Amino acid sequence: MLQVWVGMSMTSRCFEIKNRGMRISGIVEYPQIKPAPAIILMHGYTGDKDEHGRFVDASKRLAANGFLAIRFDFRYGKTPTNNSESEGELTEMTPEEWVSDAKAVLSYVAGLPEVDSERIGVIGLSMGGYTAICSAARSKLAKAVVAWSSPATLRPTSRWIKDKEHLRRFKKACNLFVPLLDCKKIAPRPFLAIAGTEDKVVHFRNAIKLFQSAREPKSLVLIGGADHVFSDHQDELLKVTKGWISSKLGSGKRS
Repeated sequence: MLQVWVGMSMTSRCFEIKNRGMRISGIVEYPQIKPAPAIILMHGYTGDKDEHGRFVDASKRLAANGFLAIRFDFRYGKTPTNNSESEGELTEMTPEEWVSDAKAVLSYVAGLPEVDSERIGVIGLSMGGYTAICSAARSKLAKAVVAWSSPATLRPTSRWIKDKEHLRRFKKACNLFVPLLDCKKIAPRPFLAIAGTEDKVVHFRNAIKLFQSAREPKSLVLIGGADHVFSDHQDELLKVTKGWISSKLGSGKRS
């Protein structure tokens, strides 16, 4: 499916790929100039590729500024209240599966003729930030990493995951995928952690810990008054992120 926004110099299309025999669905937004640097957006634990419109807005802004923007639904992310189009229910999700998906999407994006494969960045929100860090530690295709409201570690409990077998598998994966350790492996690629000072879900101390653990080049931004999803601070979040990404990957608008 190809969609065109009249009056804007970009197009978007849906895509599907397979990972471990299951469907991953997503959307690519194209800038005017190609090949272009690419940004992959990774949603949070109960979210989807739209993130209540926040990722839609971010993708359009990135494409308008010369980046090819990709957002997708992780496998094992479907809930009764989200709009995930990928296969698998959240009740079966483990971090290992999402890291595998992130690496699969990185490979897909790197192979697109419209993409400059030496300029691919990943941005993740919350659990998506966790996944962005852990996948970049295992894939050199990611050339820059941005973590929004990311946990430094995960300690799932039975209050969070009810099924005992699922909880066992989730805990096992959490021991293998630890952002606090994996962020050390990102360098010499640049890393940016952003958090809100009023985040009640993942305390901003997590961003500070990630920043302290990561090696240079690294950056930390704390947005005063922002909550977990930067509800009233989207403009500031995107301005900071876009400026940082442009300084690291360059802009697709350049000649």
